[in-house]
Order: sequence, then C-alpha cells, then structure tokens
Amino acid sequence: RRIQEEIKHGLAMNPPLVPTDDDRKIIDKIAAYIVKRKLTTAAILFLETGKPLNFVASQFLVFIQPFATFLLNQQEYERFTRTLEHRQGVELLIQAINRADADGLASFMREDESSEKTDRGDQEETRT
Repeated sequence: RRIQEEIKHGLAMNPPLVPTDDDRKIIDKIAAYIVKRKLTTAAILFLETGKPLNFVASQFLVFIQPFATFLLNQQEYERFTRTLEHRQGVELLIQAINRADADGLASFMREDESSEKTDRGDQEETRT
C-alpha cells in the first residue's frame, strides 16, 4: 500500500498554472530584459529545448538565487521560480519574449519612420 502511495505521489502532476497579474508583470519584465539585450533567439531556443526539464531548471534557479537577484527582488524571484515549475510558465515566458520582441521591432520601425520623415523634411528645406 505504501509503495502505491509513493508511486502515486511521484507521478502526480502539478495543478494547472493560473498566472496572476503580478506573475505576468514579472514575466514581462524578464522578457523585456532579454529582448533589450538582443537575446531573443537564444532565450527561446533554450526555453523550447529545456521544456521537458522545466522543474529541474526551476530548482536550479532556486539554487542560484543569491547571485541572480539583480533584475528582480527576492519576492519576485521566488514567484518567478514557482511559475517556471509549470510548463505553462515556460510557455508564458516564451510568449512574453515574442511579444516584447515584436513590440520592440514595431517601436523601432516607428522611430525609424519618424526619423526618415524628419530627414526628408530637412532635405527639402535644404533644396529650397
């Protein structure tokens, strides 16, 4: 009987992740940091490859916590590691990175278009 209980516990799945607004803010903050450092492709590749090991990876994050709290405070970091214990948490992070990358590209393109308009206006003034 005891062996059955241990096996049942060992094979139990985590309940589904229901991210809170705070969880989403933390994930968005990390995604923005990744995109700002131009690590989008590497981060997504790493996260997709490591999905089957997400729990082990989240436990590694707990281990390196004293060194890794440069971006998040201690409570945010603990919340982030708990979120990554779930496969849905990894998927949320990937989606957030993709959104931040798309938003960054869109804002970059808007900035580029506005600078082109300014440059064209300057060129027209120079001709007259």
